[in-house]
Amino acid sequence: MLAKVWRLPPSPSPERDTLARALGVAPVVAGLLIARGCTEERAARRFLDPHLDHCHDPLLLPDMASAAARLARAVREREAVLVHGDYDVDGVCAAALLTRALRTLAVPVTPFIPHRQRDGYDLSVETVRRAAAEGFRLILTADCGSIAFEAAEAARDLGVDLIVTDHHEAQERLPPALAVVNPKRRDGAYPFPDLCGAAVAYKLIWATLRELGLPEGGFRKRYLDLVALATAADCVPLLDENRALVKHGLHVLADTRKPGLRALMRVAGVDPRFLTVRHLAFALGPRINAVGRLGAATQALELLLMEDNATASALAERLDEVNQVRQEEQERILQDATRQALRYIDDRILVLASPRWHPGIIGIVASKMVELHGRPAVLVAIDEEAGVGRGSARSISGYHIFQALDACRSLLIRCGGHQTAAGFDVDAACVEALRSALQEVAAQTLSDGLLEPAIHIDAMVPAAAVTLRLADELACLEPFGHGNHEPVLYSGALDVVRCERLAARAKGAQDHLRLYVRPQGAPGAPVEAVLWRGWERASEIPAGGRLDLCYTLGVNAYQGLRAARLDVKDLRPAGQTRK
Repeated sequence: MLAKVWRLPPSPSPERDTLARALGVAPVVAGLLIARGCTEERAARRFLDPHLDHCHDPLLLPDMASAAARLARAVREREAVLVHGDYDVDGVCAAALLTRALRTLAVPVTPFIPHRQRDGYDLSVETVRRAAAEGFRLILTADCGSIAFEAAEAARDLGVDLIVTDHHEAQERLPPALAVVNPKRRDGAYPFPDLCGAAVAYKLIWATLRELGLPEGGFRKRYLDLVALATAADCVPLLDENRALVKHGLHVLADTRKPGLRALMRVAGVDPRFLTVRHLAFALGPRINAVGRLGAATQALELLLMEDNATASALAERLDEVNQVRQEEQERILQDATRQALRYIDDRILVLASPRWHPGIIGIVASKMVELHGRPAVLVAIDEEAGVGRGSARSISGYHIFQALDACRSLLIRCGGHQTAAGFDVDAACVEALRSALQEVAAQTLSDGLLEPAIHIDAMVPAAAVTLRLADELACLEPFGHGNHEPVLYSGALDVVRCERLAARAKGAQDHLRLYVRPQGAPGAPVEAVLWRGWERASEIPAGGRLDLCYTLGVNAYQGLRAARLDVKDLRPAGQTRK
């Protein structure tokens, strides 16, 4: 792990204490609100208490009126509908939402999730032809379809109406579908472009109920558990209406009647009473993603659609087993990539490749390599039989990895993505040429400043204030996630009372470092602090055991008991903290 510079926050603004008094919150919370742009009391209250009434009208989405009218016709005529999802959490949740809602409306609906290796990404011509042959005259996509030009043309030629619901980047040219409902359409004017795919699907059902003249109230909460799970797992910004969807969705999920979601929480060890976005993103989401990465995401969809508790429990156990295999395979690839990276340690963009890597897992490992090396990472899983490599790229903050790959497009078979992540296919013989080309691009576009690893600290907190009460106060800023990150705090001169080795669950993974700390010289019970995969850093704890820590502050809930816990981002001997 690279040594990181700790970027300390500026001095608190004069408005902080005034806002804290007006809201009745701790000054540190008020300071964090100001840092998030909520300088006025009204804006701060709206941020802290998002309502579903803050959600934008679904008819503001482009083509939504046409899509809702066509789907309403299908409801009235009991017309068979094919729902085509995607193999990640968002695509599975979106497909489950559409399927459940249409079944409630007595529509004969058939869901379909493509197989990652066999079918590839997005709606295909083959799938459209098969649907037409089976008598479908309406296809709904969920979390895909915005660039499915050939499939849309096939649907048009075969007399199949296609409604695209998606949230991925759209081109100027759109597929010739009946409707392309996407908040990121360049010709659209939707107030908030950062919905996930399941949220777009949710908006379609909402608009369809309105078109049918049916009550919207019950529906607006019934499927928020799926929307919240998809929003958290897909890392869209937790701002604007996403805050309302996730905050209320967490409450719906805690009391969900869906057997599959209840079973998934059980196998993941998630207590519904203390549910957070972290549980969605790092406990539930990975178990759904695992079957999409290593097998057939259809199993995850089946789980979300199940109505039988016993069958749901058995399938949830299966997803958990696959996730454990995924963790072990991920660790093996990570260790292999780490060794390989030593040969390219001076490269500005790491480009690593192997025929021993699984294409469904390299994206996760690429993210880990970025974390470890502080630079963009590109991993390529090579299929030696086909002579093709499937690549996955992840970037550091401030560097547009898709643009870097796009500058090398002549070497690629296909490429898609955005600023922080991208995927591509490349001829196996061109991997070395791609490595060289990316270094040339990076030499011109990737500055030294971006390559300096740093931790940006949001607030400095006296050690004595690190309590369960503060953790609960910080929770009012939830839901945390992309666009509203969990605050990173700094506390100095903490005494280490105890140091323990915590075994990692995944085979071959580094063990964790668990500390129990308290303010310098203070009596009382210590607070738990965990540096995940950090046991190797136990040697950095000085004699006398006094540390400066930067961390996020959360709550450890176990068997109904709650205590503050520090998730440590970095540590160093007391007094060595620098800007």
